[in-house]
Parts: sequence; C-alpha cells; structure tokens
Amino acid sequence: MESVDDLDAIIKQMIAFLLEQDRTCESLASLSEAFRRKQQQLKLLLSKVRAHREREQTIAKLERAVKARDDVIENIQNKLHIAETALTGAIYQAGIKIKAVHQAEAKKVNSEHVIRFANQISKSYSVAAPLFWRLGDASRPFPTEVELRVSSLAAPRVNAPTTTTAALSLLRQPSASTSGLLRGAVGGTGTGRGTSPLAASFSAAAMQQQQRLSFIRVIIHFAVMM
Repeated sequence: MESVDDLDAIIKQMIAFLLEQDRTCESLASLSEAFRRKQQQLKLLLSKVRAHREREQTIAKLERAVKARDDVIENIQNKLHIAETALTGAIYQAGIKIKAVHQAEAKKVNSEHVIRFANQISKSYSVAAPLFWRLGDASRPFPTEVELRVSSLAAPRVNAPTTTTAALSLLRQPSASTSGLLRGAVGGTGTGRGTSPLAASFSAAAMQQQQRLSFIRVIIHFAVMM
C-alpha cells in the first residue's frame, strides 16, 4: 500500500507539472526516475504475492489440521477421564474385597463348628437326624466337612433328572415302622371290628410321621448319599 500511495503522489506531481507548468515542482526527469523506481518496487512486491498466498493457504491448512488434532485429543481426554473414574471405583471395590479376604484369612472359622452350631439350632425346630442314625451311634447326626465335599452340594449338578427320579422313588417308599403300623390298622379293620377314633388318630399320626421321614430322607439323599 505504501508503494501505491507513493506512485499516486508522483503521478499527481507529474500531471501538475505538465498542466500547470508549476515550477515549484521537481523536474520531470526526477519525477520520472522516482516513478520508475516505485514501479519496480511494486512489481517486486507483486511477484511475491503468489508465494505469500501459498504460504497463507498452507497456514490455513495447518490450522485446520491442528484444530482436528485438538478435537481428537479432547475426545481421548474425555475417554481417559471416564476410564479413570471407572478404574478408581474398581480399585476401591477391589480394596474392600481384599480387606474382607484378609479379615477372613485372619479369622478363619471351621466349617464343622458352623455345622455343629446349625445342628444345635435345628434342635429347637424339630429337624430330625437321618433314618439310619440311632442314639449311641458313633457317627454324628449331621454331615461332616468331608461328606459335604463329596456330596452333590459341592459337585456340579449334571445328573439332576436322575437324582430327582431317585428322590421321588424314595418319597413313594414307606418306612418299615410306618408300614407295620398301617398294616396293623388295616388288619384291625379287616377283622370285622369297627375302627376306633384312637386307631384313626394313630393312623393319621403314622401318615404324618411317614411324610416327615420321607422328606428328611430326600434331604439327606441330596446332601450326603448322592
């Protein structure tokens, strides 16, 4: 812009010199030489315009690339922040679990004590021992840790339909004592004597005992015998 303004001023002086014969102005030769020098400077500047435009385009392209990279970095930063939050929560939960594991290892509880304590509690709720257990038997009326390890509770349930069928067959099998009591009740009825209310109540009690024993037999069968 400065060269253009200088050229404009020189041209005005040259026109004033030619038209008005203004002697105060510089000579025409000096004005022409100044005009020629400014014209050369302007041509030199115009020759640099293309390179300047290319440089401006390169700068704009680089600015767009930098902006795109900034967006990518911002996206990655957001994802890293989310991952950091999730990882912090996971580490906190893992610390709680590790603390619980250390407490469990420091205060170990024998499983037999738990089973024995459960057996003591079950006495108040009329839970019977296995059918084959009698008073004075050396074995305990509850499964030991070894028996629980080899039972179906610790093994994968692969033969579930077979065990269910076996359990149902056990339910259908009456116990020996109950069968004898029922046979006695039926035999009394078949002799022609009428069934007394005492015999009827005794028969109902025998049926309840049979159902209870069958249910206990199924539980023991699932827990120990399989």
